[in-house]
Amino acid sequence: MKEDKKILDKVNRNSGMTVPENYFADFAEKMMQNLPEKQEPIIAKPPTAWQRVRAYVYLVAMFAGIWCMVKMVDLMGSNTPGTPASIAQSEQILAQAIEDEAFIDEYCYDGVDEYSLLESLYEDGFDSENLAFESYSN
Repeated sequence: MKEDKKILDKVNRNSGMTVPENYFADFAEKMMQNLPEKQEPIIAKPPTAWQRVRAYVYLVAMFAGIWCMVKMVDLMGSNTPGTPASIAQSEQILAQAIEDEAFIDEYCYDGVDEYSLLESLYEDGFDSENLAFESYSN
């Protein structure tokens, strides 16, 4: 115990943190002097007609834009080559392609005989009993 007292005397228990006299007694009064004066609250104005309908106008504009995009994709898709708009047009395109010798030379393959064609059909699971044969007479 005696050694502890000597250590505390050597350290001088004073940490350097002191409060001025009557600091806490005058604290509330000084704080009130430093605060800004109370301002009156700002009264919000009622919203204008545009502010009330603005969100709905934006929503309608967004859906109109989406509708225009879908319409444009539909219009562009029906005019692209390779995607005919109707069955009648596809029949005409097929008839024109068969009449064109360059198309036949490019897209028809002569190297397949009937036997290899039937063999590949049977390997793929083709069932010949479901066929309805029509007789063609000249």
